[in-house]
Amino acid sequence: LPPLHLDPGAVLEPTLDRIAVTCIREEMPLRHTIVTTLILVLALAASLAAQADSAQAKAALAEFKIYWKNENEFVRKAAIEELWATDHLFVTRQLLACLNDPSDVVVASATIGLGMQRNKLGVTELIQKMWRGRKRLERLAIIEAFKHSVPQQAYSAVLDLADDKDWEIRANGCELVARYNDHEGQGLGAVLPLAKDREALVRLAAMDAIVLLRNSRGHTAGLEGLKDRDWRVRAASIKICRQYRRKSSIDPLIALLKDEHGRLVDDAAAALRDICDRDIPGDHERWTKWWTRAKDRFKVPTAAEVAERKRKESVRRVGYDPPRQSDYPPYHGIKTRSRRILFVIDISTSMADNLTIDHENREAVEEFRKRYGDLDQTKIEIARNELIDMVEGLKSFAKFNIITFNSKAHSWRKTMVKATGGNKSKAIKMLARLTPATVAPTGGLRRAGTIQGRTNTFEALNACFGVFTGDEVDKKAFKTEADTVFFLSDGNPSTGRITQPQALTDYVATVNKRARLVIHTVSFGNANKQLMAIIAQQSGGQFVMIGN
Repeated sequence: LPPLHLDPGAVLEPTLDRIAVTCIREEMPLRHTIVTTLILVLALAASLAAQADSAQAKAALAEFKIYWKNENEFVRKAAIEELWATDHLFVTRQLLACLNDPSDVVVASATIGLGMQRNKLGVTELIQKMWRGRKRLERLAIIEAFKHSVPQQAYSAVLDLADDKDWEIRANGCELVARYNDHEGQGLGAVLPLAKDREALVRLAAMDAIVLLRNSRGHTAGLEGLKDRDWRVRAASIKICRQYRRKSSIDPLIALLKDEHGRLVDDAAAALRDICDRDIPGDHERWTKWWTRAKDRFKVPTAAEVAERKRKESVRRVGYDPPRQSDYPPYHGIKTRSRRILFVIDISTSMADNLTIDHENREAVEEFRKRYGDLDQTKIEIARNELIDMVEGLKSFAKFNIITFNSKAHSWRKTMVKATGGNKSKAIKMLARLTPATVAPTGGLRRAGTIQGRTNTFEALNACFGVFTGDEVDKKAFKTEADTVFFLSDGNPSTGRITQPQALTDYVATVNKRARLVIHTVSFGNANKQLMAIIAQQSGGQFVMIGN
């Protein structure tokens, strides 16, 4: 039903007068009169507060309308941000209207504002639109907003999202269900069927939700997901097995060591080490040999027992831990066993500058000399030489590609190529003559100085997902074969669709929920340290900073 627009004060004030007259006429006991009066005084106070809130909301909306028609999207965004602090039905409705704005920046701001709305009438309207609304993008925005506010009155409607016809509603519904406590298994009950959904991205979202709901009954879905045809779902299933630490996970995880390659071998081995509390390398034969002997008498140690053993072991082995195994040479100290690697390297003008090092820090200088040699090198020389060594060390079973970027992103090859001797030789020759601003938009080489040397980090990151048009990534169709990225840059974004670091990290985190790339980041100096560190941390990668 539509909400009733009444002025509570206009109703309650004459009511107070009538009751006072009635009390006198009927000669009601004094205590009844006092209680009745107190109740009505409290009601009147509430009505006055409601009127004050309405006045505040009207004032906020009046201020908002002054700036709302401005052509600059950031002015409209700022106008919306002024509404965030006002929680009222009028504001909720205005924020809903703002979702129709053509600017993604404005829509994102309105979505955040909706997540701050707690008024019951406004939340009720949002629930109705999320549950049975006809506007798909509006429904998705409300789901995103509810991920922040998590309104309890929406729980039943949120559970129903699992049956929606739209795959993206189902996927986002899984993420939203996981934000609630698993009320007597209702959340898990809604998510479990989606672990077998026809859409891989829905199955992936369901697996993530099972991890967050922390209901051990979800372990069975994790075991079944180890056989999924999509590698991202298998990776999420390994995570479920690692979290719940059941003996029944050991056999299928050991089998994965034989069937999988690259990154998932590391994931499965890490899960086995956590479950079994055994420091055995990710080798199928070694794990099989141990498990054949131990299987009958083995009991999974508790988390407390594992923690205590690790504490004692760390004390005993200080300074003696062997280096982590890797199929290839490290890239700026970062090791990987991935077989599908994408290298992204910044060639903006600033990469021609010499690296800044604190010469008074002898330890840092010595470490730099040991790894890179001469101190008097440009950033691009260091990046280029390190990448040449990495490419040369790739095994023939690996696939790779190289993306360079300044004001635009350029791919060395249209698709990833096998690391054959011929392909590695061609890549190394290209890298040997690579200097800032030498790559043309069409992919060929051109003279230095003919391209603007700005830093389009957004387009470079989008290229990791297989998009070179500058647009945002389609959330379902990914064109990249990579599962691991090495991303090297020396500065903050200075051009491109998104240049604000916070907005950029939010965008990458959202898209990477689907792509599941591990992004290792390397920064020359600390100009973009926070941006690069957050991107690595969010994706499960490592961050390395070189120089000052």
